[in-house]
Amino acid sequence: MSKRFHEEVHCFQIHGVDMVGNARNGALIGLTPQGRKKESRFIRDRGIMPRVLRFVEIMRDRTKVHLVFTLHHRNVPHMLDYVRLATDMGVSFNFSVFTTDPEDADARPFQLQFEDLKTISSTVNEADNVFIEDPALASGSGVIGLRCSTGCGVGSSIVSVGADGTVYPCHMLHRDSLAMGNILEEPLGAILERGSPIAVPLYEIEGCQDCDFRFLCGGGCRGRSFVYCGDAHRRDPFCPMTREYLSARTEVLKGMRS
Repeated sequence: MSKRFHEEVHCFQIHGVDMVGNARNGALIGLTPQGRKKESRFIRDRGIMPRVLRFVEIMRDRTKVHLVFTLHHRNVPHMLDYVRLATDMGVSFNFSVFTTDPEDADARPFQLQFEDLKTISSTVNEADNVFIEDPALASGSGVIGLRCSTGCGVGSSIVSVGADGTVYPCHMLHRDSLAMGNILEEPLGAILERGSPIAVPLYEIEGCQDCDFRFLCGGGCRGRSFVYCGDAHRRDPFCPMTREYLSARTEVLKGMRS
C-alpha cells in the first residue's frame, strides 16, 4: 500500500462499531462482525437495525449522513417506508438495486423478480425525490429530468480498484479475466487508454437497435448483463424496470407535441 493511502484512510471505533474513514473525501463506513459471516451477507442479524439507527443519529450532528438502501425481492414493498425513515431522520438517501450471480443459492431468495422491477420503477416515478443508483435510471436536467446516454461508462468513466491496486471495469466485475491493470504498476490514465474488456457499443447490445429509449438508458448496465448472462452484449436483465420508468417519464413529451 502507498504511504498516501495510510495517511488518508483510518480505522477506529465509535460506540463499539468498527469504522473505516477516508480523511481526504470524508467517506465513512461502519463495519459489523455479522457482515463477515456467509449466512449474513444479505440480511443482518436480528437487533442490528436499532444500533444502525442510533449510529445515524449520533453521526448526523457531526457530519453529512447519506443512506443507501439496497432493494431486493423481500424489501421492495417497503420502499416508501425507507423514504419516511430517511425523511424523519433528516438525512439524504437513495436506493440501489441488488445484483448478484443468479447461480448463487444463498442469494436466490433476494433476487429481484419481474414484478419487483415494475414496482420499483412505478414508485420512483410516483414518489417525490426518490432516486435509484443505476446507470440506466440516472437523473439529468431538462423537462423530463433525464439525460442522453450511450453507455454506462464501464471501464471508462467508472472503474473499481481492488485492495491490491488491480483495476476492474466496475464493482460487480472483480474477476481475474477482466482485470484492466494495476495502479501500483502504471498510471490509471494508461490503463484507461487500453479500454475496458467488456465495453460494448450501444448498437451492438441485444434489443437496443430498435428501442426508442436506447439514447436515454444507454443500453443499461453491461456489468449486470455479464453477471447474469456471461455476455456483455446481452440485454440488461433489468430492462423491464428501465422501460417502465422511461415510458412514464417521457409521457410528458406527448403534451409538448400538441
